[in-house]
Amino acid sequence: MKSYDIATAAAFLNIHPTTLSELAASGELIAAKIGRAYVFLEDDLVSYVRSVAAKQTAARRKKKAEREALAMPVIQNPVGRKNKPRPDLSAYA
Repeated sequence: MKSYDIATAAAFLNIHPTTLSELAASGELIAAKIGRAYVFLEDDLVSYVRSVAAKQTAARRKKKAEREALAMPVIQNPVGRKNKPRPDLSAYA
């Protein structure tokens, strides 16, 4: 099992070290504070990325479904009216 300090963990996540320390301090990301320094396990970093990716993907799918629902208007027959077949006008064309 591999462990990272704040600088290498931040590089692994492609974020700023200050952002990483804020995530660790808030408890959003699992980390151990040994002395003055945070220590991160690679498995925890990967789990964090996967959970963030899953949340973002779910949000994108929900937003897409909402857009599609708005884009497709529902046409309903007015109450009491029946659909009448249209006459065949192809002979007049």
